[in-house]
Amino acid sequence: MKNFFTIKQKIAGGIKEKKIYEIDSSEISDYLLLGRALGINMEHCLDLGAKHKENFFGRVSAYRIIEDSKTKKISAEIKKITSKDMQYISVCFYEKLDKSEK
Repeated sequence: MKNFFTIKQKIAGGIKEKKIYEIDSSEISDYLLLGRALGINMEHCLDLGAKHKENFFGRVSAYRIIEDSKTKKISAEIKKITSKDMQYISVCFYEKLDKSEK
């Protein structure tokens, strides 16, 4: 079973929930990249996505956590400045393509 994350959006009359699923590199061709966020946790990254992409919650359907040297470097720099060992994560968010859009 695939990993997933449940996102929540406030709407008139309540809260709407939606699951987004983790994909691997072999599945990327089926998706459109919406953006990449660097944050302290998944919720922070989702918030950044919502602030910078129109209709983010309606469009997002998948994600990938990216482990790279840039993310590690930022975490190390934050530790130097604050003396806190905060591990940032980098997340790419994707929208599922219609078969006609491939």
